[in-house]
Amino acid sequence: MLVAPLLVAEDDYLSPYEMPGVGYVERVEELLGNASENLGEDNSKAIQYAKEALFLAREYNGSEEEFRTLILLGNAYQDAGLSDTALGYFYQANSKYNEAFGKAALGRLYNAIGMPLAILESTDQALEYFQLATEIGQEIADKSIIATAKLNFGLIYEKEGNLELAQAAYAEAASML
Repeated sequence: MLVAPLLVAEDDYLSPYEMPGVGYVERVEELLGNASENLGEDNSKAIQYAKEALFLAREYNGSEEEFRTLILLGNAYQDAGLSDTALGYFYQANSKYNEAFGKAALGRLYNAIGMPLAILESTDQALEYFQLATEIGQEIADKSIIATAKLNFGLIYEKEGNLELAQAAYAEAASML
């Protein structure tokens, strides 16, 4: 398991214990919302909020909250350019997946797993995850999952210099939105 380094001081976020009377699910939701708001703008703050949510989810055995938090942490680390750490969180989320979360959650996770793999030069594995995401998207008729996978295929094809395939994948993704 990859361990994520702390990027901000502990006093830069509220502890869940500073909000008396708020249930853990509500606090996890609030922390995830705060983390999401900071993605792409202040990734260190997003990571800290998500770590706090992960702590609570694990403390109170909130498996769905833990799954969602692990994905958000992976996204935050991916946005921060730390693909290896992101991949560790995505793999943890994959191990926590439960059918009750729905196939759409799994399709989105597979798209997320593929990105750091592509960046880390594990192109074949990335393509496999994008294909799995595509199949799930088709099975449940979720165009956003399919379009994201097609966009991801395009990014890999472009990186490999196959501009014709990349352009076709981008066009297919655009047609679904």
